[in-house]
Amino acid sequence: MELKLLYQTLENRDNPDEVESEGPFFCAKNPWLGNGFYFWDTFMELAHWWGEKGYAGNYFICKCYCDSCQEDVFDLVGNTIHIQNFRDCSKLLQNAYPDKKITVPFVLEFMKKKGIFPYKAIRANPIGCTNGDEYLRSQRLRFVNSNIAYLDMIPPIQLCVVKKEFIRKGSFKIVYPATYCKDFTI
Repeated sequence: MELKLLYQTLENRDNPDEVESEGPFFCAKNPWLGNGFYFWDTFMELAHWWGEKGYAGNYFICKCYCDSCQEDVFDLVGNTIHIQNFRDCSKLLQNAYPDKKITVPFVLEFMKKKGIFPYKAIRANPIGCTNGDEYLRSQRLRFVNSNIAYLDMIPPIQLCVVKKEFIRKGSFKIVYPATYCKDFTI
């Protein structure tokens, strides 16, 4: 089975042994995709970007792997059926709660509570989250010069793992900063 490479960015509290033995770490504070274990999909540059933005440059990056089981992932990036299902649920909630601003995590948590979410992870591309970063903007290639449309060559795809067993056991390792790396192989 094919493996998917993931990166988790964490605050550096000078506790590398604890990070490697206890990680990955759960996020319940203002989570964009609901509660879970948050990772950057494939691109380590995004883990560095978040380390600079979220932790003022004082951060660890850990890598790990999960099986690339598409049936276990609610994929809001590449699965148009999942996107349509999410959209339908969103419209239903907007009609049911006309005075409430419906958000992505609200819809996802509703789906979980109603038992219509059999997935172990959620994959999404929060468009616009990296717009202020000059390097990441430079990684966009226009389709044609006469139009603003572009291909994002480092798309900020996040994977929120809902069930920890989805992560390959024993694969969580620090890869940045180098002073804490025991062995770094991609």
